[in-house]
Amino acid sequence: MKRFISLLIALTMLLGVLCGCAGKTDPVTTEASAAPTEQTDAATDAATEETAAPTEQTDAPTEDAQMHITFRVTHDDGEVKEFELTTSRTTLAEVLIDENLVQESAQSSGFYDTVDGEYADWNVDEGWWCFSCNGEALMVGIEETELVDGAVYEAVFTHGIN
Repeated sequence: MKRFISLLIALTMLLGVLCGCAGKTDPVTTEASAAPTEQTDAATDAATEETAAPTEQTDAPTEDAQMHITFRVTHDDGEVKEFELTTSRTTLAEVLIDENLVQESAQSSGFYDTVDGEYADWNVDEGWWCFSCNGEALMVGIEETELVDGAVYEAVFTHGIN
């Protein structure tokens, strides 16, 4: 029973850390989501001025738009692997699932406990994966993290809560 309560408290703290700052503005997410709005505003201005620009040019990027990202994994033993990825996906989770680089926990939806084949077990050694973008910890989960072309995303095997 003590183990269950400890696990429950630890998961609650982890979710608090990951979700506690969700209301704050994340510069990476803001930059990624601001670009389409600017294009839409430009399209509206162009249409208002009755220019001859076709509407296809003013739409958001198509599904075929490719982004290039780097995904770096630091394993528990210190080994670092780097993956150069090209994708048309829009979130970090989508591209990492497509590349079979992450697996979701069977116990809880949205909690990724396996990265590049290595399982992090909180119950054994308080192991978990810390995700970041360009050196800054993500303030939202990888399912909500919008990709930024050229960004370096990282997953580091971590023990405990620092």
